[in-house]
Amino acid sequence: MQNMTSPRQTRIRNLLLIIGLLAIVVAVMSIIDMFSQKPNDGGVWLLGYDEVKIVDIVPDGPADRAGLKKDDIILGIANRIVTSPKEAAKVLIQQKVGSTVPYLIQRGNDILNFDLILDTYRTADFQYAYYSILGFIFFIIGLYIFLRKPHERVPQLFYMMCLAFMIFLVCHLRRSSYYWVDLFVQNAGAFSLFLLPAFFLHFFLIFPQRKNILTKRRYLLYLIYVIPPILHIRFTVHQLFGLRRSFEALDINLLNWSLLGLYLILGIGSLIHSYFFSQDPVSKRQIKMLLWGITMGLVPFLIFGIVFVSVFHNTDYLFFGVFPMTLIPFSFGYCIVRYRMMDIDVIIKRSLVYTVLTGFLLGVYILLVNVAGGLFQKVTGVESFVIVFLSVIIIAILFAPAREMIQKFIDRTFYRKDYDFHQTIETLTEKMNSFGELDQLLEFVFHEMHSTMHAHHATLFIMPSESKRFTVSLSRGFPSDFTNTVAFDYEDIVSLFKPLKDHPLSWEEISGKREFRQLSQHTQKNLNRLKAVLLIPLVKKHELLGIVILGEKRSGDIYSKMDREWLSTLAGRAALAIQNIRLVEGIARAKEKLFHAERLASLGQLASGVAHEIRNPLTAIKMNLQSLSKEISVTPVSTRRFEIALSEVDRLENLVQGILNFAKPAPLKVQPVNVHTILENTLRLLHEEMKKKAIRVRITFSQNVPIITADQDKLSQVILNLLMNAVQVLNERGKIDLRTNVTSKNEREMVQIDISDNGPGISEENIKNIFNPFFTTRADGTGLGLTNSLKFIEQHDGIIEVNSKENHGTLFSVFLPLVQGKEVVS
Repeated sequence: MQNMTSPRQTRIRNLLLIIGLLAIVVAVMSIIDMFSQKPNDGGVWLLGYDEVKIVDIVPDGPADRAGLKKDDIILGIANRIVTSPKEAAKVLIQQKVGSTVPYLIQRGNDILNFDLILDTYRTADFQYAYYSILGFIFFIIGLYIFLRKPHERVPQLFYMMCLAFMIFLVCHLRRSSYYWVDLFVQNAGAFSLFLLPAFFLHFFLIFPQRKNILTKRRYLLYLIYVIPPILHIRFTVHQLFGLRRSFEALDINLLNWSLLGLYLILGIGSLIHSYFFSQDPVSKRQIKMLLWGITMGLVPFLIFGIVFVSVFHNTDYLFFGVFPMTLIPFSFGYCIVRYRMMDIDVIIKRSLVYTVLTGFLLGVYILLVNVAGGLFQKVTGVESFVIVFLSVIIIAILFAPAREMIQKFIDRTFYRKDYDFHQTIETLTEKMNSFGELDQLLEFVFHEMHSTMHAHHATLFIMPSESKRFTVSLSRGFPSDFTNTVAFDYEDIVSLFKPLKDHPLSWEEISGKREFRQLSQHTQKNLNRLKAVLLIPLVKKHELLGIVILGEKRSGDIYSKMDREWLSTLAGRAALAIQNIRLVEGIARAKEKLFHAERLASLGQLASGVAHEIRNPLTAIKMNLQSLSKEISVTPVSTRRFEIALSEVDRLENLVQGILNFAKPAPLKVQPVNVHTILENTLRLLHEEMKKKAIRVRITFSQNVPIITADQDKLSQVILNLLMNAVQVLNERGKIDLRTNVTSKNEREMVQIDISDNGPGISEENIKNIFNPFFTTRADGTGLGLTNSLKFIEQHDGIIEVNSKENHGTLFSVFLPLVQGKEVVS
């Protein structure tokens, strides 16, 4: 599915790029202006003040040599009165370098005259160069993240925050240059001063997850952006229009810097909140790294750049506050490379490594050339360009193998996971297609995913064909008793992968989705218990067959884009193989069922004919035995023999009736039936037998089970057969559990009847044959009880399932469909 970009998104992207271009133009103008030669008096005074006050003196500059001091107020320059920094700048830029210019100075209550010889001076110094470099580092990282995800809000906001950092560092933290550019640039710097804190706080209120406070109190977001510009109105208006009395009661400088400090502290606090409330280990490491970098970068700035400047009006230590801010962009850069923060595709790592490698090799190469050339000159005493050229050729030839070895080492060390994508997938696909059993296929796919990704733990969930619930099929890194308790509802898991159900999802993507918050508490709890970092769906034709949940890697690395693509492709091929195996198994089952049905039909025809032939002679034998027992005077021993003979005839008649029921079941006589009543009546019939063995019966009837439509006699016969089997296999003081419930089976609502015992169980060999006709393990059994029970339940469009293990008891489950609201046919 391709991402469609709307016209509005395109306009926003283009607008942000234009803003970035304008910011670069302003920053370059500031840098050019600061590094340009211009007439300079060696005094530092700033635009925006009500008077031309010297806030600093350049050592050994014109003002220093002439005797001017800090806090002097300039009243006139070149015999012209100046009342504002704006007027002073206009006068000063008209002078020539090297000329002697008279200055009228107020020092306390004294008015003094000084003659200054103007110097050629660059306003910029080492500190400003550092500020500029740092500002452009912010810009490059912000632009990179924005270009990777230009239509998403978090990268957009991060980009604007980086732009504000750049303008603040390049345009605001600079000395006055006295040119018209200065007025323009310093206003841009002031503009950045109220945008920077707002962008900073806003960014960390939505990253890595949007904070609930913004959802509950949306007005706070507007308030964040409204407060700073109000405090800057006086600064801008005063410079442009010279209005000196605006907000004179306020210390605007203190308010500006205090607000910046407050917003920065709140932003750090928001990041701390995200760290403590994040449940994803990878996200926690991201936030921890960012928290260290941002805290270490901003705390010195809060002290030396805000407290000292705004409270003590001391800029001497500003550099010590700005210098550690380098940690901020580099902490973001590290998280991008190390943890793929904000889901950014990493290309920096490769470029950086090769750049460093190239620089290293070039340095070694030049060093070897110089050493070789120097040794040759020292030994021979010959200085020649030809000798230097030959040295270059020889070193290049000798150094080539070493360079290739280093290149291979770098590739092997840093890019060992960049495996041959297509060849690996094709090899695995060929291997998957060779499996004929589902368990073998799942084991292979699960092992490849787990071992290739070096995941600390992993779990494979598969949805059985007859269920709508994902259960654990395979697991690594968890105890078996833990994974046996974990399962997911189908609808819950499917909702997470809409609309791209074939793409792996990271924990950050899942936990940030609205669908995650709508999941059941049970599903959310299980995802947390599994420490899910990446979820890979097994999807075929928009049908979710299963899901693999991977934990964090043993190395602590994140799952890169290459990892995701590899896992997604492997999962898609695996889903196809799973569906093929299930299709083959389904065809095999259908053939077996058809063969079984044909065999039963043939057997039924034969049995029906034999039963009819046997029934008439049996009836005659029974009648004659009864007559003889009355007509002939017999001894007690002979009477007992007559009784045994009649009993065996009755048993043969029951067998014949069972055969006839098997061969041609009577049609159903459906009517409203109470399942609980049938169970209770059957228990009464077997009460004496259970009492002899002291069998305990535990009944758990659900109140939700409704009246259903069924053949009461046949259903009673099924229940009687199952309960009699349980009673017969139990020893004294055995236990039988009866449970009822309403459940979903094969996408239908059904009544479930469970009859379980703690008897000897059924062996694996016998459990395959228990529903076959005439199969029995009892000497007096007919082998038709379970066969006819299955046939009766299938007549009701129901299901019988058996779950048994030797020495662990047996569970029979009967499922009958609900047919409520329909006319009952009797």
